[in-house]
Amino acid sequence: MNSLIWKFYAIETIGNLNIALNIAMVVIGVLLVVGLCLRVSSLGIYADDDDVVKKTNSCIKKSTIALIVIVPILVLIPTKKFMYASLGIKETVEFIQGNEEVKEVSSKTLQLINKKLDKFLNEE
Repeated sequence: MNSLIWKFYAIETIGNLNIALNIAMVVIGVLLVVGLCLRVSSLGIYADDDDVVKKTNSCIKKSTIALIVIVPILVLIPTKKFMYASLGIKETVEFIQGNEEVKEVSSKTLQLINKKLDKFLNEE
């Protein structure tokens, strides 16, 4: 039971990480757009000022690298719904494999279904 609690905690943490990375991606995207706008405007106004050009280039490079790192991470992080469904399926399969009573009931259920199917097919 204790390990199950940790699994729920991990799912919630990873889900919250997904939200935080989405927010970071929006902020970095805005910084990238602002940096690009400053860079374009600095071509005319600050063409002689190397400091402004270097700062805007640095902002653009850092924002681009951050987006290149964040986007694949966001693509690879599964949704909370998927993680909970996977955990539920895994725990159910482990419970069924470890419980003889469930195996007995499932085999009786299959036998009953087979008898009903045979009866239905024989009537036609």
